[in-house]
Amino acid sequence: LKLLKVYPNPFHKRFKISYRVPVDIKEVRFILYNLRGRQLLDHIQKNFSTPGYHVFSFDGKTNGSKNGIVPSGVYILQLQAKNSAGSIIYGGEKRITNVK
Repeated sequence: LKLLKVYPNPFHKRFKISYRVPVDIKEVRFILYNLRGRQLLDHIQKNFSTPGYHVFSFDGKTNGSKNGIVPSGVYILQLQAKNSAGSIIYGGEKRITNVK
């Protein structure tokens, strides 16, 4: 499992996350934190039928931020996965910036 690229970075309202999934992954989880450690996004994608390269598009909307939209700032995006045995696999993290 590997977090490959977040683009564009800096972003405005929308960005894409490219990542690689190995065999035997049941679900992938994207977690977005602000620099104070507050979690703003926890998105889970389930039922991966094929390993390989995947892209997730994020529209900047969260439940944990004012008005539901990520404000300008610097954030940490983390990638995790769960395999069929239930083990958590860490896929890396990236620092991203939102500008308005």
